[in-house]
Amino acid sequence: MNLKANTSRSFLLKLKVKNGLNSKLLLTAVLDTLSYSIFKTSVAEILDLDIGKGSKEFVKIGDGSFIEVFVFKLPVSIAEEEFEAKVGFSHGLGVGFHIIGRQDIFHKFRVCFDESEKSVEFIVK
Repeated sequence: MNLKANTSRSFLLKLKVKNGLNSKLLLTAVLDTLSYSIFKTSVAEILDLDIGKGSKEFVKIGDGSFIEVFVFKLPVSIAEEEFEAKVGFSHGLGVGFHIIGRQDIFHKFRVCFDESEKSVEFIVK
């Protein structure tokens, strides 16, 4: 199934993320060119994930500083397509939104941005 999301401001997208067991959460995030998706640690808490069990990495952000990120491979779904994706959680994510990155997601879909229409389309490969 393909998805076309019309947006009025940024490229916002609904993403379902699971903890691999029974907890799942539907959240809205900004589609970005960051390597992999990064969410606030509050999402990990809702999913009942112990972020300390994730792989620790440091990610460079827009101002040149680095934030600590705890990374997991988790089931996510977009447009009813479920797949495993690299997802990070960080206390240091200072922006007011979650970020959907390219890794795993852009490999699963052909992603087409249409700035004039303020839309983004995900076409299953």
